[in-house]
Amino acid sequence: LIHLLLNCACLSKIKMTKSRSRSFQRAERFAKFPYRKRSCRAVPRPKKRFTLFYEIGNDFKDGSWNVYVDVVSGDVDLVYSVMFFNLPGKNSRHTVRCPVSVVLSDGLTVQRFALKPSKTRIPVDPIKIKIRGRGGKGRNQTHQVVSRNIRCGRARIFIENKKLRPKRFIAMPEIDFGIELEMSCDMATPHQKVADLIAHAANVKTKFVENYSE
Repeated sequence: LIHLLLNCACLSKIKMTKSRSRSFQRAERFAKFPYRKRSCRAVPRPKKRFTLFYEIGNDFKDGSWNVYVDVVSGDVDLVYSVMFFNLPGKNSRHTVRCPVSVVLSDGLTVQRFALKPSKTRIPVDPIKIKIRGRGGKGRNQTHQVVSRNIRCGRARIFIENKKLRPKRFIAMPEIDFGIELEMSCDMATPHQKVADLIAHAANVKTKFVENYSE
């Protein structure tokens, strides 16, 4: 019986060690991603049209801080812009119109409107935030920056109940530009053939440069 109890204790210890090891590996894998507490995992889903949910917070790393608005569910195209006010320095206001996709530490992918990381002193007064919808609806928020990664409470709702305005696109300047593609292919495949296939499939002009340098 004593031998059986010892075996059970050993197995339990091994399981705990493996569990801790998996937790450590998971934490290490997601350490490079922006923070989101696992208890916030439940993401509400919009039940009506023209509705989205968002979260506000700030990241802090190596003396740099930034404030963000993350659209966690719903149509991000409902947002026309996110304006940040009461910022330190000469430019006390900043507007962000284009979100970026960000993977958070709990694995959730969000659309983020954020300030650029700043090494200035953490502001004493709260940052004021205004979310503007494409119909003209506005939602005001505030966020107090702190010297750690923080995400404020549960997701908040934004409803655009006005008629959506069409998006305004900026005309591209009349300049030539190129896109660099880094690909791999079989040694026997001629590079010119790859360029021809891209030109045919994408209906774009391609030029193969043999001795290319930066």
